[in-house]
Amino acid sequence: MSRTARKTVLGMVCLALILAWALGRAGMPSARAQEAAPATPPPAPPKAGDIYKNIQVLKDVPADQMIPTMEFFAASLGVDCDHCHFRPTWDREGKVGKVMARIMIQMVAGINKANFGGSRTVTCYTCHRASLKTVGTPMVASEQPRPVWPAPEEKKETQPAAALAAPPAAEQLFEKYLAALGGPGALQKVSSRIIHATVTDFVGEKAPAEISFKAPDTRLRNVHLKEGDNITCYNGGKGWIRELNRPAYPMGKADLDAARLEDGFYFAERWKQLFSGLKVNDKLESVDGHEAYVVEGRTAIFPLVKIYFDKESGLLLRQESYYETWVGRFYTRTDFADYRDVDGLKIPFHWTTSKIRGVLFSYQIDRMERNVPIDDARFVMPVAPPRPSAPPPAQ
Repeated sequence: MSRTARKTVLGMVCLALILAWALGRAGMPSARAQEAAPATPPPAPPKAGDIYKNIQVLKDVPADQMIPTMEFFAASLGVDCDHCHFRPTWDREGKVGKVMARIMIQMVAGINKANFGGSRTVTCYTCHRASLKTVGTPMVASEQPRPVWPAPEEKKETQPAAALAAPPAAEQLFEKYLAALGGPGALQKVSSRIIHATVTDFVGEKAPAEISFKAPDTRLRNVHLKEGDNITCYNGGKGWIRELNRPAYPMGKADLDAARLEDGFYFAERWKQLFSGLKVNDKLESVDGHEAYVVEGRTAIFPLVKIYFDKESGLLLRQESYYETWVGRFYTRTDFADYRDVDGLKIPFHWTTSKIRGVLFSYQIDRMERNVPIDDARFVMPVAPPRPSAPPPAQ
C-alpha cells in the first residue's frame, strides 16, 4: 500500500472513531443534565374521595384529615356521630343531619371565599358554639351583666404577670424534665411496662384499661368499653386503631403525632427529633396552682404545641396540641398530676385528656408491671377476615 493510501485509511479510521464517540455522547445525558433532571415526585397522599364511601362535599380533603374533621363538627355542634350517621354503616343515607351538614359546609366555604380570601375565618363553631341550634336573639339577662373590659378600679387586679427578665432556654427545660423523671439511665433500665388503669369518660362511666410499652418505641392502649375494645397502637413510626371490635385501620399522620406526644417518657428522650421552632414564653402560666414555664414549638403535623413545665420540679404539667383540619383548628389538652416515685422513676398516676368539646378520658393508674415479657404479635395490626360472598349452607 502506498504512503498516500495509508494516510487515507488512517484518516478514515480516525474519523469513524470520532463519529462513534460523538454519537455515544449524544445518546448519553451529561452530568449537568442528570443533575438538572427533576426527581420523581412522591405519590400524592390519598384523598377522602379515594378512601371513604359516599363522600359528596369533602372529596378533595386529605383522607387522614377526615376523622379530625368529623371530630371538629361534633365539637362545634355539641353532638355525637349518630346525629348524622348510622352505625356501623357510616356511608348510609337517611338522616337529615348529614344533608344539612353538606349544605352548611358549602355555605361556610362560600362565606370565607367571598369575604376573607378563602381563609378559615368563619367556622361551624363561630355560630354554633357547641350547640346544635344557633341563637340569633340576645338572651334577657337575669342580672346586670359585667362589662367585657376591665373597669378602672379593676385594672390593677387584672394586670398580666410581669415578663421574665431572662427565661431559661427550651433545651434547659427539657433536660431538667428528663432529670426530674429519673434521668436517661433510669429510663433505659425499663424494657417494658404494663399499666393497669381505670378510665372515666365524659359522662362519668368507668372502664378498665391496659397500656403496654415496649422499648424502644412501641405502645398499645386498650380500653375495655361495654360496646367493645377501643385500641390505639403506635409501633415504630406507624400505627393502627381498632374501635369497638370493628376492623382495624392504619393511623393517619395526626394520630401518629398524637401517639408520640402521649408518652411523656418518649418525647423526654426524643424531643430534638419531635419538635422544631422551640421558644420559651416570657411569662409564667398557672396550672392547678403551680407556676409553669411554657415552651412552644411545632411538629411535622401540629403547627403549634405548648408544653407546660413546673417551675420548681421541672415535671410536665400540661401539654396542648393544635391541628389544622380543613374546617378549622382542632385542640387537644392533656393534664398530668399525682406524680409518684416507682423504682427511681417519676410517673404521673393521673392524667386527663380533653378536647374542645370537654373531657374525653381521665386515667387513674391502679397498678403497674415493669420489665415483663410482651409478645411482639400484640402490636401487629389485626387483619379482618374476608366477608363471605354467600351465606353458608344450612346444616
